[in-house]
Amino acid sequence: MKKFIFIIFILVYNFACNAQTENTIVVKSDTIVEVITDSLNSQNADSTQQFVNNSAAIDLIKQSQNEDLTASIKENLLLQQLMSLQENDNKQRMHVQQQLNEFKKTDSIRKAIQQRQIDSLKQNATGVPVILHYDTVYIIYTNLGSFTAKERAELNSDKILKAAKVFSLKNDSLIIADNGTTSDIIYNGTILTSISEMDAMWKNTDKNTLATEYSKQIYESIKYYKESVSFWNIMKMIGLAILVIVLQFFIIKGISYLFRKVIDKKIVSKKDKWFKGIKIKTLEVLNPEKEIKVVLFISKVLRYFLYIIFLYLTIPLLFSIFPITQRFAETLFGWILSPLKSIGKSFINYFPNLLKIAIIIFVVHYILKFFKYVTNEIQNGKLVIPGFYSDWAKSTFNILRIFIYAFTIVLIFPLLPESDSNIFQGVSVFVGIIFSLGSTSVIANLMAGMVITYMRPFVVGDRIKIGDISGDVTEKSPFVIRIKTHKNEIVTVPNSTVLSANVINYSSMIKDDGLILHTEVSVGYDIPWRKVNELLIEAALKTDMIEKNPSPFVLESELKDSYILYQLCAYTKSPSKQAGIYSLLNQNIIDIFNQAGIELMSPIYSAIRDGNKSTIPEDNNKN
Repeated sequence: MKKFIFIIFILVYNFACNAQTENTIVVKSDTIVEVITDSLNSQNADSTQQFVNNSAAIDLIKQSQNEDLTASIKENLLLQQLMSLQENDNKQRMHVQQQLNEFKKTDSIRKAIQQRQIDSLKQNATGVPVILHYDTVYIIYTNLGSFTAKERAELNSDKILKAAKVFSLKNDSLIIADNGTTSDIIYNGTILTSISEMDAMWKNTDKNTLATEYSKQIYESIKYYKESVSFWNIMKMIGLAILVIVLQFFIIKGISYLFRKVIDKKIVSKKDKWFKGIKIKTLEVLNPEKEIKVVLFISKVLRYFLYIIFLYLTIPLLFSIFPITQRFAETLFGWILSPLKSIGKSFINYFPNLLKIAIIIFVVHYILKFFKYVTNEIQNGKLVIPGFYSDWAKSTFNILRIFIYAFTIVLIFPLLPESDSNIFQGVSVFVGIIFSLGSTSVIANLMAGMVITYMRPFVVGDRIKIGDISGDVTEKSPFVIRIKTHKNEIVTVPNSTVLSANVINYSSMIKDDGLILHTEVSVGYDIPWRKVNELLIEAALKTDMIEKNPSPFVLESELKDSYILYQLCAYTKSPSKQAGIYSLLNQNIIDIFNQAGIELMSPIYSAIRDGNKSTIPEDNNKN
């Protein structure tokens, strides 16, 4: 900090000394000033290259004056002709008067058009300033003889500067002399500037009036120059510079004290109370120690940011104190103010579109809230729409939300800044191509999910079978379904696979009679079928979760060569427990047949019928 203050003081001293004696800055040891000076010189070169020839405007002014002179002569001729006619020649007088009125009207229109053209050219014209001590005295737009406007301005600037150094500050020091073609402003026998008729025409005045105006401006500029390079003024500027440096020193010290001794100390002393760590559910993003370090680092960055801001403001403030360096101050301030002005202007111009976007988002937000409310009411059964199932509500809401979001993007996109630029459009096309190429299967699953939702082949909680996969549906999403098997396995099946496969729903008939479980038993022909039916039904009725009503029944499904195939069918309303029910049912069949002395075996005969005893039970013939 001390080194910085010392460097600033040396700069101030050099600027003050140079301001009293010279019109330019030469600081060989200061790299910063050289860089800024080079920057200003390059800017002046660029502005010189941008200077345009104003001959078009000058030619138009000349043409306008010539036409004005011609029109004036013609108007005088018509007036003379009108006055020469006798009073009794009314017809001829009316004819001439009509010509005169039409001429005035046409000439008035011509002048208005030419004036608009001249004003337009003047707005786009670039003049060359006559400068005294970095202050613009007046601006030259026209050439004079072989001298261009730029050469005239440079020559006038040099003459006025030389005169300013010996100027007596008396009102009669500057003399205006009319030399016919020009009006000259003279000081001490030297012509400071010459005002031509073309200069006067550019300003819409005469050359003597313009010379008087320029004379006053030169006098005021020289007066200000003399005051700015006076000894007391230099001492005042040095005092102000020292004051700025001292204030900057105390501001930096104050910022350092505020952050180091107050803010940081407060953060450390309250660490147990203020910092508990940052968690997202069970994930610990930052523990208390790391959180304190992050906050202290932010405090340090903010402190150095304020240092830079105040130091950056101090340098152009020092430059603005001395007239000779005021351009540097304007340049440095411009680096900050120009982007801020541009941002502010852009924001003001964009504000109507921003307001439209805010209104669109506001309306869409409350439309979605309304649809969300209706969805919840349908899911809870409080709102019943005939033909619309409650499990359709969430999927329908998601579809509507996608379409509403898409429509919102279509409305907002043209209102975004630079939305019509080639870069913006190129990025949009690139994103669209990537989305199209990479989302074929995703879109297929999404569309299949929509179809499945409205087909309603199953709902969450149903026991289903897809191919070789059997289990309970635990989740339905726009892209996949998840099935929990009886072995607690979670199987994820894409919606496109579900749509193309056969789906067996074991739970769809629960609200009616229930699901029919069936098992097959083969018994020989020597056991009466009525006895087998009775035993199988008894085994089913003894099984838990088998419905008594409707009652179980038996089908003699096939008559084989050596046995009869019996199929036991029983109703249950617990399809998700099929494995356990089948196990209990088979156990009961084994127990009951064993108690009845009947083997659950399919007899195989290896004998030739030669009059042996028939396999038909004897009691069967009695029936």
